[in-house]
Amino acid sequence: MVSHIWSILKQRDSLWVQWIHSYRLRGRNFWNCKETTTCSWSWRKILQLRPLVKEHIWSSLGAGTTISAWYDSWCHLGPLSNILSPRVITNAGFRIDAMVTDVYRGDAWAWPNIWRDLFPVLNQLDHVRPDHNKRDRLLWKDGDNLLDHSSFTVWDSLRIREQEVNWVSIVWFPQCIPRHAFLVWNSVRAKADMGDVDPKWSSIVNCLMTRRRVKSASSYVARLLVGATAYIIWQERNARLFKNQTRPPEAICEVILKIVRYKLMGVKFKSCATVKCLLGKWGIDEDAIEDNGG
Repeated sequence: MVSHIWSILKQRDSLWVQWIHSYRLRGRNFWNCKETTTCSWSWRKILQLRPLVKEHIWSSLGAGTTISAWYDSWCHLGPLSNILSPRVITNAGFRIDAMVTDVYRGDAWAWPNIWRDLFPVLNQLDHVRPDHNKRDRLLWKDGDNLLDHSSFTVWDSLRIREQEVNWVSIVWFPQCIPRHAFLVWNSVRAKADMGDVDPKWSSIVNCLMTRRRVKSASSYVARLLVGATAYIIWQERNARLFKNQTRPPEAICEVILKIVRYKLMGVKFKSCATVKCLLGKWGIDEDAIEDNGG
């Protein structure tokens, strides 16, 4: 969704962005556009994200021809609409859709002198001026850092940070299946030599914690299997709740084992008797074993 907002603000050359500007915004500024009861779900969600992302959108002032004088963040005061109401702006003879270059005339800001008395913070902008030899730029602001927009920078700025849990290495490890790494549960544990582990979350975590530093094939399979099981069980839960679809336990186990088996078939293990025995349980021949010490 943030990428959509970025495209709108940048006026990216796409049919969707052109449609948004023509039929949704209709000449209004994105930050000032009101949410109506008749708008679509997706457009409403985009508008509802504005308070979250607004403080991160920074307009680097160049010529000022594409930056809203009132609603974009182009100076340290933030959007001037936080200081000046629409009535104050229009009563002074300015347009609501005015750009920065429209309110800078000659070598000074064109707002009336009375504003300097009513809003003395505006005097701090006397040293700020557009540069007609530079282009306006849209940047992502993360604290005091100004960055180019990317999915990573957005995620890193907006994500909720928590203390790292001690079992992180159980679900995030080399060659894990990423989409399985968010949910961890237990089932079909005999395939990972976990048949004697009590099917309680605390017991599963304790068992895997003892293996988290071990780089053996059985340790890798155990973590892979638990993650895959959790993901499929979660899928089954959603199917039963929202689609009224149910699969028998045998079919679910078969799907889980098939996913893990296909993953193991693509991994090259060190050649040893233990690995051969382990892969034999999964019906994988010795072609998947490579004597490279890895």
